[in-house]
Amino acid sequence: MPDTQPFFIATIDEDAATVRLLQRTLGSGEGYQLRAYPTAARFVEHMQEDGSACPSAILLALTGEGIAPLSDVSRVQKCCASVPLIILTDTQHRETAYEALRRGAADYFSRPIDVRRLSHVLPRMIARSSLASSRESTKTMTMDEVKQAAVRQALRSSRGNVREAARLLGIGRTTMYTLMDRYGIEADRTLNPRV
Repeated sequence: MPDTQPFFIATIDEDAATVRLLQRTLGSGEGYQLRAYPTAARFVEHMQEDGSACPSAILLALTGEGIAPLSDVSRVQKCCASVPLIILTDTQHRETAYEALRRGAADYFSRPIDVRRLSHVLPRMIARSSLASSRESTKTMTMDEVKQAAVRQALRSSRGNVREAARLLGIGRTTMYTLMDRYGIEADRTLNPRV
C-alpha cells in the first residue's frame, strides 16, 4: 500500500452490518478508504455525476437470483471496466456468484464474509489490476508520445541541462533541440512538475 494515500474501495451493499464490518476491518485495520453505496445504480450515478476516478476495487453485494443481480454486475463493470469486482453473496445464491465470475468478476465471498481472507486477496487484486492498466496504457502510446516522454524525463533528470539530457538519451544537442522544438518543450519548464 502506498504511504501517501489509501486505496479507495467502493462497497455496494444495503446491509448496514456488512458495511460497518468492512469499514471497521478494512478501513481502520488495513488502511483502505471505503465509500458505501446502497445500490449499483447509486454508485454508477455518483461516478457519472462526480466525474471522479474509479475506485481501486469494488465490493458488490448480490441478493436474489436471476437477471436482476446480474444486471448490477454489468452496470458496474460498464462504469469501471478495469477495476477488480468482488461479489458478496449469501450461500443460497452461490449460482448467481458463479455466473458473475463467468461474466468477469474477480472473486466472490459468501456471507459471513471472511475479512481475513479478503484482506489478503484485495491487495493482490489491486496490484494485478494496476499492473495491467499500466501495461495497457504503455501499449497504446505512439512512438511520438514515447519520444516526448523520454525527452521530458531526460530534461528533468538533468535539471534542464540540454547537453546532459542529450547525453542521457544518446543523441546530439542539435537533435535534442529539434525534438524539444517539435514537442514544444522548454528546458526551464521541465523542472516545473505541472509540465
